[in-house]
Amino acid sequence: QAALPAVIAAPPPSGNGDRPAFDPARWNASQVRKRDERRPVELADEMRRGAEQIHAALLTADLSAQAEAGTFAGMPLGEAMERMLEHQRDHLAELRTALA
Repeated sequence: QAALPAVIAAPPPSGNGDRPAFDPARWNASQVRKRDERRPVELADEMRRGAEQIHAALLTADLSAQAEAGTFAGMPLGEAMERMLEHQRDHLAELRTALA
């Protein structure tokens, strides 16, 4: 969640366009490592702040512009955000199952 505002605001790539493909497994592993020592209350606070920042970024974003970062780079930003949020909902469902 904390990364989505940066995805929304990502500028078009500069240079020759030879950027490496986004690796979601590598990204997810890095995010788990980054938060491994955090308490649940800290993670919940991070999610809340991320949601607020996403809301603010979407208020000024051109949702028809091309997404420039992440798994869904190249598709309209609005569609990319819908897919990313669905992906996040899947992660939350996994957490609910694991914590049940």
